Amino acid sequence: MNQRLPRRSHAPVADHRPASFGPWWLKPVGIVFLAIASAVLGAIGLPSLARPRVNTTNEPLAEAEVTRKVVWGPATQETRSPEPEAPSRPRSATDFERPAVPPRLPSTTGAYALSILIDREIDNALREGRLPSSPASGDAQFFRRVHLDLIGRVPSAEATRIFLADADPTKRSKVVDELLANPEHGRYLARLWADILVKRDPDNTKNLKADPFIEWLARRFNEGAKWDAIVTDLLCAQGEESRSPETFFITANQDNKQPSPPKLAAAVGNLFMGVQIQCAECHRHPYHEKWSQDDFWGMAAFFGQTRFDRGTMAKQKKNGPVTVREVEIPKQTGGKAAKGAKAVPAVPVGLRINVTDPNDPRKVVKVASGRYLESNQAVPNGKAPYRPALAKWLTDRRNPFFARAAVNRYWSHFFARGLINPIEEMQNVDKATHPALLDTLADAFRDSGYDLKFLLRAILNSQTYQRSSRPLSGNETDETLYSHMPVKIMNAWQLVDSLGAVSGQRVRTRTESAKKGVNSAGKSATGTGGDALVRSLDTRELDDEATDFQYGIPQLLKLMNTQLTASSTAVAARIAREHGSDHAAGLEECFLIALTRKPRPDEVQRLSVYIAAKGPSKGYAGVLWALLNSAEFISNH
Repeated sequence: MNQRLPRRSHAPVADHRPASFGPWWLKPVGIVFLAIASAVLGAIGLPSLARPRVNTTNEPLAEAEVTRKVVWGPATQETRSPEPEAPSRPRSATDFERPAVPPRLPSTTGAYALSILIDREIDNALREGRLPSSPASGDAQFFRRVHLDLIGRVPSAEATRIFLADADPTKRSKVVDELLANPEHGRYLARLWADILVKRDPDNTKNLKADPFIEWLARRFNEGAKWDAIVTDLLCAQGEESRSPETFFITANQDNKQPSPPKLAAAVGNLFMGVQIQCAECHRHPYHEKWSQDDFWGMAAFFGQTRFDRGTMAKQKKNGPVTVREVEIPKQTGGKAAKGAKAVPAVPVGLRINVTDPNDPRKVVKVASGRYLESNQAVPNGKAPYRPALAKWLTDRRNPFFARAAVNRYWSHFFARGLINPIEEMQNVDKATHPALLDTLADAFRDSGYDLKFLLRAILNSQTYQRSSRPLSGNETDETLYSHMPVKIMNAWQLVDSLGAVSGQRVRTRTESAKKGVNSAGKSATGTGGDALVRSLDTRELDDEATDFQYGIPQLLKLMNTQLTASSTAVAARIAREHGSDHAAGLEECFLIALTRKPRPDEVQRLSVYIAAKGPSKGYAGVLWALLNSAEFISNH
């Protein structure tokens, strides 16, 4: 793997996106929710959400402590000899305490070596910025975080208990490998990608079948398919959508019931190159003068011969399945108007496309020829299909965009912001907070053959990822240098699946419901699939951050009254049977189930009084219900 030397400046760069600072509960919706939740919590003895207290431990934040702005194939076993300890040296006044982190699994090369490079670059930037780094997260905090980030749900109480009792110094690395090999990991990543593939805008009202695509993509992730192969499958997909779920990318970008070359070109730029080339659709790019209208439409031309075939008129259905195919246009067609009709724009031959007037799609401004963005590489001059040529160019190791965009997007998934942020503005290289680290990660990702699990293993085994979310005096305002882990809010899938894990119920997808004869009439205009509860909780806008609190009163009331939350009564009944009057043991079970941590002594003392007054069954049910509706439960810290 290549290191970029000399290292460029790591001075923090301002993010000019609008943001609201301060605690999330200062928002009007949060205030109303707090009034409801605080009354419930106060009734059973838990501290009110509105009364923050200082945490002097290394345990996960309690609900009262989320008091700052919260800002989105099989695992390969690697072996290495233990890392040598760094030689001791006299400390200077500018030195900061480095967090103690549990050892990683032995390895000589590969992901664990890359973890060291990640920490080196992050720590160098912190020293330059004179910021202290928060200590390592506690085992409970790490265990919950890595489960939410990799499989999209909280761990079970039994798994947490085993992990906390394990004295193996490499247990964190082992749990990372176990979760990367868990089939739930592929499914969770597939859900995330299904969601981002469908742009959230008012004109996107298509009835898309996300569940078959999620199943296909989950299988590809779990098989260990490399990122370049997956992207190639998406770009080159053909066939009937029910039999070829990978066509979801094409069907998610349509206009007037046909693939939209401009939308597809924009999606390729945003998702797989990390750039917003759509800004050049009508004029020269306002922030990147090198990109002209011809550059944008040159990329769109690769999709110019892609069509939907809906069968004969007699067999067509309004929302029936379509077949994605590539057509060959032997000669220029159109351009003449039938009697009483408007002229149809002529369809150009070969790798060319009409550039239409944005105000009148029937008006052709000019014809653009296919071209690769910022590349002099020759484009195909033969017959269609042209999409495979675009996929080959995009995933080529020499492409400056592909690896960097993937690295930046996955970094953003874990740290709620990219090394360049926003993640779809990577053409602005000056906005990189850690440019050398971005280059190093991109080079390593290429060298791994675009192995996603290699990349994720490297990030998750770093000290940077394993830091506590509790800020220290001197780094509490840091949002760009990773001195502490940001607190993220659970997305809709994490919330529903975590409730399902706690209650023992699992949410069925629309596909599974259909197989079982369950009514699956619910429609989805986003990639969240067919689950009605997930759709009702998924209120994000296109540019929402993973750390922004997005749940309004309707979503919170839905959460409080959902059958998943109510079914926690059965769990509470089991706890009452098993522990009865042993309140300490029963409360430990409640907290491990809901918050992935053991209760503090003061919590045991107060809640024992409540349980004694209500009786074990009602008492444990009340405690568990309150924990599941707390700020700590819905946060990923």
